[in-house]
Amino acid sequence: MRKALIALLIIGVVLVGGCIGGTSEKSTGGGQTGTSPQTTAGGNQGTTGESPSESGGTVSSLEEIGQRGHVELFNENGLKGITVHVDGSSWVSNGNAYNTLFDYAPMFYSGGNLYIYQYVDESFSQVYTDGTLEVYPFIVLKMSVNGVEFTFAGPQDSILTAGTDGKLYLIVYDLDERKNWPSDDDKKAVYFYKTKRVESWDLNVKHVAAGSEKDDEYVYYVAWNGNEVYVIGWDYENLLDFTKGEGQKAEAKRFSFDNVRDVLVGKQGIYVLSGGKLYVINTVDGPDGVKVSAEFDVGENAQLSLDEGGDYDLVSLYDGKTLKLMVFEDGKLDEDYWAEIKLEGYESVYVYLPSSGVEFVALKGNRAYFYTFDFTYHETTLVGYLDLPVKPVWASGHIDGWDVGVITFWGDDGKYYRLFEVLKTSEGEGTSSGTTTGGSEGSGTSSGTSGESGGSTSTGTSESGQGTEASFEDQLKNFLENAYTVEGLVYSRDGYGYRGIKISPRTGRLYYFPYGYENTLFLVDGDKVIRIVPWDQDFFDEKTDNPSIDPHDTGSVRITVLPSKAKLYYAIPNGDYAVMVDENGKLHVLMGLEWHSGNDVEWDTFKSDVVYDFDASGVLIQYLWSNYLFYAWKDNELRIYVYNPDTAYKMWDEGANITVEPKVYSLPDRIREVNPYIADDFIVVLTDEGTYLVPNPVGHYGEDTNIYRIDDRVDLIGAYHYWYLNELLAYSNGKLYGLAVDYSSDERTVSVEKGPYVSIPDAVGLYGDNSQEEFIALSLSDGTFLVYQHAWNDQRQAYEFSLRKTFHLPAPLVKFTFDYRPEWDWIKVLGLGADGSFYNFEIQGPGEG
Repeated sequence: MRKALIALLIIGVVLVGGCIGGTSEKSTGGGQTGTSPQTTAGGNQGTTGESPSESGGTVSSLEEIGQRGHVELFNENGLKGITVHVDGSSWVSNGNAYNTLFDYAPMFYSGGNLYIYQYVDESFSQVYTDGTLEVYPFIVLKMSVNGVEFTFAGPQDSILTAGTDGKLYLIVYDLDERKNWPSDDDKKAVYFYKTKRVESWDLNVKHVAAGSEKDDEYVYYVAWNGNEVYVIGWDYENLLDFTKGEGQKAEAKRFSFDNVRDVLVGKQGIYVLSGGKLYVINTVDGPDGVKVSAEFDVGENAQLSLDEGGDYDLVSLYDGKTLKLMVFEDGKLDEDYWAEIKLEGYESVYVYLPSSGVEFVALKGNRAYFYTFDFTYHETTLVGYLDLPVKPVWASGHIDGWDVGVITFWGDDGKYYRLFEVLKTSEGEGTSSGTTTGGSEGSGTSSGTSGESGGSTSTGTSESGQGTEASFEDQLKNFLENAYTVEGLVYSRDGYGYRGIKISPRTGRLYYFPYGYENTLFLVDGDKVIRIVPWDQDFFDEKTDNPSIDPHDTGSVRITVLPSKAKLYYAIPNGDYAVMVDENGKLHVLMGLEWHSGNDVEWDTFKSDVVYDFDASGVLIQYLWSNYLFYAWKDNELRIYVYNPDTAYKMWDEGANITVEPKVYSLPDRIREVNPYIADDFIVVLTDEGTYLVPNPVGHYGEDTNIYRIDDRVDLIGAYHYWYLNELLAYSNGKLYGLAVDYSSDERTVSVEKGPYVSIPDAVGLYGDNSQEEFIALSLSDGTFLVYQHAWNDQRQAYEFSLRKTFHLPAPLVKFTFDYRPEWDWIKVLGLGADGSFYNFEIQGPGEG
């Protein structure tokens, strides 16, 4: 979640010259980088101690420049992945400030040139999937000044440098002046040697960082040394003008502290670790509003870490005994979300925010321990550990699936690593008792042993909700153990191997919400809901043909007791926010889970239950721009209940029942389906007679309350993305076609172009979104599953929908998602079948597609 700085990276630089060609390399060895780098104060970027002259002087030979960079396959002792290094590096980007934002683009300063490898994600993904390595070009920038630290500056042609003379430099490159090595057709390095502009601020600094605030409207340069921190704020458009030689140079604002040890730039503020305090500089109000907004006593030995979650920053502080977790919004501490975890014996800790919950990696010597933390239940769980080939000086780790540890780190050998392996769970040295206190849910305890798996144990009591009578608890336990069946489906067809999990309800009904929530399904029966993660790692690893989803594994299955019996239900993946219609026709907006336990069963109830008198025929939830939108519709009326962050948190945390006035829209005829996920700032509404767009009330065009007709009735709706095209996708009367909608905010009108068309009979399901994939899929009534691509036809000189793959599933899917990887000849499909069962399939072909 760290790729946030506006238009950053030099990725556009390479694409200026056309497509990039990479070559495959396999190696288990590595080149030498000279002496080991030493980490500077506060974990900032390191230096090998060599000057450019000591490491061979300034290098201008294109061949020597190109030969210095190495990307290599790593495969030792069960660990696999990639390493990156550059020969003769006098500085590497192994520091906290840089990697907090850009750990996917390691930098190296060698021979007077700055090397950037910005394709770590792509190279690692290939190794992770099939063990092969695809190598892409290094970006190499000729430095016109001697630097001690570097980072990205915002615009794609710019670099920010702290010079050896103490000045802060903004260097703007001429992207048209470049050389490719060894050739234009086989690029291993792209060398930019000419600058268009060099600006400087005389600040006497040694360290530098840069980032943007939460709305990406402003860019901040931060430079520091000793007791002084300087902040230079830009409106992004003004910065772009300035790099082009127009506009005014922004001034630096000085802040004085006591022995600055580290500085991190987040989306909600700048965090300064100085002396025994943490200072927060507010950045969300623009450059004129930059000021210290909070300070906290954290101790002289605290080590700082940060990851950003879009609407908040998660900050951690670790002193060798206690890990403090703090959530910040708009430069201020959210007092409902904080925790102190007793965690003894580690050298450093780094936090990571997955799609839900919190993960962190704790380092001790060459070993990295992987933990998870849940703010709702205040549970800390040690999942396992990895033994690394060298001692890390900075790291970020996360858990993929259930038990695979993925770690990105800089070693004390000056190399960059990204590695993975199934986590080990045997006992090791060190202990961590893991006692947790904090906000959100009050307090709880969790325990574990460092280097020892076994999860967490929690204790606590509940004063509210149902659950003191054994008969009720036994009823829940019986329901959990008998609500669904799990079946393995393994077969081959047309050269493809199929492995699928089938989940069928014994009672109640399965709900599946494809857009954004594809990894979770819900089984609803009366006033009980089971949230299920439909996964068995051993099954998909072919260790067994009989998958199992343990109903008592709270990581995979959780049960919630509703305030009344539901006839319609919709929830986000962790179940914290839900909307339902009860059997009496009342609409419920539900927020905030409260945990209960007894008689070997755990369950949740909702803290807040707001009831509206609206017997809806359809409901859903959307999270947009920090607001929670609860949609409900009946006949031709669409209602949207908008809860802003403050109101939602009061309900989630305090159990307040707060009503809001809905936004009400009247469509020309009966509403069949509503989809706010596929048209950016618009809501797509399907009715009996037509297809409509409604501007989202919290989107960019929220003041426009008009309803726009874009097509006649369609059977299915989706979207697709291809290069710069983001268009809707419709299926009607046996034909699939595109809907290109052009909206004029000034005139408040829309125009629509249709096409291309392709005939596909008997489709019952369609999925396509407006992400970065141009593939779409349709499910036919006989179980056939078709994958199409929106592609250019050279002969016809036109775009078309081209059939790429045909698969055969046991049942037609009416709601589904998929992930198709033609380079691996592999597809994953998750969906709700017309038979009421849920299917999770991985399908592997014989080779590249």
